[in-house]
Amino acid sequence: MPYSYLSHLRCSKTGEIRQLASQEGSFVCPEGAAAFAAARQLREAGWSREGERVVMLNTGAGIKYPDAITVQPQRLRRDGRIQA
Repeated sequence: MPYSYLSHLRCSKTGEIRQLASQEGSFVCPEGAAAFAAARQLREAGWSREGERVVMLNTGAGIKYPDAITVQPQRLRRDGRIQA
C-alpha cells in the first residue's frame, strides 16, 4: 500500500478507536484500530463484499495506551443516578 495511505491510517486511529468503542464496545489498541480502518477502506474499495467474513485480530488492548483518547466520564449524582 502507498505510504500516504498508511500515513492516513495513523492520523485516523484516534477516531477509529472512538468509533469501535462506541459502536462495538471494544477498546482496541492503536494498531488494532489501524487494521479495522484498513478493512473498512478495503471494503469501500471493493476488495470484499457484503456477506463475506473478515477476521480481524487485535492482540493489544486500548487500556495500554491511556493517551490514545480522552474520555470525560459521567459523574453519579447524589441520588446514585447517571445524568442522561
